[in-house]
Amino acid sequence: MTHKAPIWAVMAGLLVILSFGALWLPGPLTTAASLEKPRSATVPQAQPAGSRDWRSAGPYGGVARALTLSPNFANDGLALAGGWKTGRLGRTGGYGIVRTTDGGATWAAVFAAPPWNQLAVMDLAISPGFDADATVYAATETGLLRSDSRGATWARLDGGLPEPGNDPAADDIVRVILSPGFALDGTLLAIQSNGAFFLSPNRGVTWSRPPVAPLAAAAFTRNFQADGTLFAVAIDGVLNRSIDRGATWNALQQLTVGPVADILQTTDGALLLATTDGVTRLVPAGSGYVVEPASPNISGPVHRLALAGDRIYAAADQGLFITLTDGRRWDRYADTPVAPVRSVATCPDWGRCHALMVGADQGVLGTADDNLAPWRWLAGLHRVTAASVVASPMYPTDRTLFAGTTDGLFRSTDGGGGWQVVTMGEPPDHDAVFSQVRVSSSYAVDGAVFATHEDRVTGRRSLFQSADRGATWSVQFAPFTPDVHMALAVSPAYRTDRTIFVAQGAVLHKSTDGGATWQDRPIAPPGSYFSTLELEISSAFAADRTLFASGYDGVRRSTD
Repeated sequence: MTHKAPIWAVMAGLLVILSFGALWLPGPLTTAASLEKPRSATVPQAQPAGSRDWRSAGPYGGVARALTLSPNFANDGLALAGGWKTGRLGRTGGYGIVRTTDGGATWAAVFAAPPWNQLAVMDLAISPGFDADATVYAATETGLLRSDSRGATWARLDGGLPEPGNDPAADDIVRVILSPGFALDGTLLAIQSNGAFFLSPNRGVTWSRPPVAPLAAAAFTRNFQADGTLFAVAIDGVLNRSIDRGATWNALQQLTVGPVADILQTTDGALLLATTDGVTRLVPAGSGYVVEPASPNISGPVHRLALAGDRIYAAADQGLFITLTDGRRWDRYADTPVAPVRSVATCPDWGRCHALMVGADQGVLGTADDNLAPWRWLAGLHRVTAASVVASPMYPTDRTLFAGTTDGLFRSTDGGGGWQVVTMGEPPDHDAVFSQVRVSSSYAVDGAVFATHEDRVTGRRSLFQSADRGATWSVQFAPFTPDVHMALAVSPAYRTDRTIFVAQGAVLHKSTDGGATWQDRPIAPPGSYFSTLELEISSAFAADRTLFASGYDGVRRSTD
């Protein structure tokens, strides 16, 4: 005989579960309390899919703005990555921290549940003694995190760091940098988005705020354990130096360079600054430094610098660059794309391995050995949000799909088994989406593909078009209304009538010359409310001239 528990007992049990669930629920919690003191999270395990189950086939993407490699990468294949996009009010949600243990062939999310799997991650730093201490740090929008389990579980650090609150400047940590002798001295520094600078001598257990102006970038000297020297560039452009391990600071000179994103010391004692206009090389002169021109230099912004033996790498808007002359001359890596590179990570134990990874707008590039192995595109870091997917009219034979996503427009030629990004949108680092994709019914002949692009930062709306099956793209901006959703339809006879429809709100934009010119038509009578979500065109459009618009006020039809 089965006995039912009284309702009060059931409710009491639920309250107990809700109250103490944090003690046993896997992964991080999603409550407000968890944002203050996050629990540890474990890497989720993939679940086998049955033969009749739906499964995720991608696309996978995501730019890595933060990257770090294990010192034993040649053997353990371990790397961690994170990122974010530009939102209307600054940084917007990223994809948390992801980890690979097979050299970048596959990646797994460390945090399985929101909001932690949507963290904006600005920087990552791995301990030089990682083989023994398994320690890695993550600078995130919710503070500084540390893992002592090779990136499997994480905890947020406090001990003198600002308490989290509603002010983003009091939460964001944008840089974390470890002393070259971190395995012995446990020294690291952290910089907030407002330039506040914090220093820890004991692996992040306790922190102090040295007396120095808000910083844009900072660095330890190569021989920090012996000379105790750090350099820092303040937001106002003043170069500062400490020779007592960060306890006191002296302002050396006012620099006349653009905003500084990174700084490092070279083997010959010079300082290299990553700026908005290339790399500035500073050489000692008297009590200060003078600029020594680099020829050739890098044009445009430089985001990160990385040292590896006698080589220095620069992640720049124009691609990946290398110098073998301590910054006196820069050359672009010929076998990497001429596209924005946001981060670069070298193997910390350069004598043991010569691996490199870079985070470009199109994804992550890597080489197992910079001397011997060619660069190759690695697997995407996370499943991207797909807003639209469409199949080629020849799908049974060409197996081609296009997917409009928040990380670009992707194409698959194997039925969704693998995806490649074909265009990122403009600009590619914005919080944006390719909201709708359409393929010409004559795709086999004209190769025409269309996609609407909605930029949530600028509000700009545009139409992307390709006439070569997605290989190259042109973009139309006018006459589309900013900040209004776009619905797209293409005539079944596009090859001959060149007709495209884009609806926004209650207005229909129509082109009969492939998007060169447009005419506007009202979808709803004046004074009535209609906001279009989708357009659907009749397969017999050439004869019946029928177009449907669905929206918040039902479905409307035009037969002319």
